[in-house]
Order: sequence, then structure tokens, then C-alpha cells
Amino acid sequence: MTVLLSRSCCGCTLKKGAIITGFINAFVGGCLLLFYVEEQIGMTYENSHIHDDYSQELIMISTIAGAVSLLTGIFLVVGARKEHSVMLLCWLIVYAVYIMLLAAGLMYGVFLLFNSLHHSDTTASVFLFMGLVVIGVLLYSMLVVFNFYQLLLGKGEKVIVTLS
Repeated sequence: MTVLLSRSCCGCTLKKGAIITGFINAFVGGCLLLFYVEEQIGMTYENSHIHDDYSQELIMISTIAGAVSLLTGIFLVVGARKEHSVMLLCWLIVYAVYIMLLAAGLMYGVFLLFNSLHHSDTTASVFLFMGLVVIGVLLYSMLVVFNFYQLLLGKGEKVIVTLS
């Protein structure tokens, strides 16, 4: 069953919702990229023993995720503004993989937190809850872009669900 939307959240059109999603994507990706690059430079120069074995890998993965988010956000804004369905389809495919990898990373992070001696179970539960909220928002934004893609293809005339 396909859920079709006629509008994005706050009463925006699907096109505006896709563009807003792209801008938010690019902004968050850019912030993550800058933060983790700065963190990497800080770790290189300070030679601190505070960082554990997982920090280097998590910083590298987060840097790549930030770069992917920045690039796909720009790609989405351009595709939505020009109403180019192939660019939207590419974004949908890359973002579906991105969300699956994010969910796997969330489960890995929760596993590490539950098995860590330095963190409580409450920390892991809060991390899990926040991660699930983020994934839910990402899935909704993906639904908005998918519906805009369907609209561009001419398959979005029937409205099954309206969220406004």
C-alpha cells in the first residue's frame, strides 16, 4: 500500500517540503562535517588518552555521513527546484541506504553503550529514543520527497492521506 500525501508538514506544498528537506539535510550534513573534521584535527594535535578505540572509527564514519548528507541535500534542492525526477529518484535510493546504515549504527551504538562500564542503561535508552525519533523524521521527509517524485511522474493525483 502506498501512502500519498497532498502536502508536506505545516501546509507546505510537496515541492517546498522537498526543498526544505534538502536545505535541512545540507545544513545538518555541513555542521556534522565541520564538527567532526575539527574533532579529528583536535585529536591529532592533542594526543589525548581520553579518546577510546572506537572514537577514531566513529569520527571517520560520522565525517563520511556528514559529507553524504551535505551532498545529497544539495542534490535534492537542485532536483526539487528543477523538478527533475531522476535526481529525486537518486536521492531516494541514496537516502534509503543512508537511513538503513544510520539504523545499523544506532543499534551498534546502543550495543556499545549497554556493554560499557562508563555509561548507565538510562544513557543507552535515551540514545536509542533520540535515534528512533531522528530516524522517524528522516522517514517522514523521505515520504514527502517520494510523494513529490510520484507527483512529477503523474502518479500522484489520488490522495489517500492528507497531513496538514
